[in-house]
Amino acid sequence: MIGHPGYVFVIKFDELIAEVILRTEPELNKWLYPSNRPLPEDICLFNSSADSPTLVSVTHENLYWIIAEQKPKLAGVRESKTRPEELYSPGKYFCRPWTKRK
Repeated sequence: MIGHPGYVFVIKFDELIAEVILRTEPELNKWLYPSNRPLPEDICLFNSSADSPTLVSVTHENLYWIIAEQKPKLAGVRESKTRPEELYSPGKYFCRPWTKRK
């Protein structure tokens, strides 16, 4: 984000959140802001015990990456030549353990 503020929303992803996401808008490419139905865009999912995210998305460009040891058994998934470290900036501000503020 250059020239204007951006917001980062952090939530604990679980089955309830997955249901809410699917009920709200099941097509990830429609998670855009601004739009008729403003939704957070560029969703990233990570496991707090992993060193890298599981899902990285750039929804306004219709780009999505699943970072996994094995190829997911999902229709339309193909291997990318992009290395995971090219998709995000590892370090103290990314994929750090979540701690609840008091």
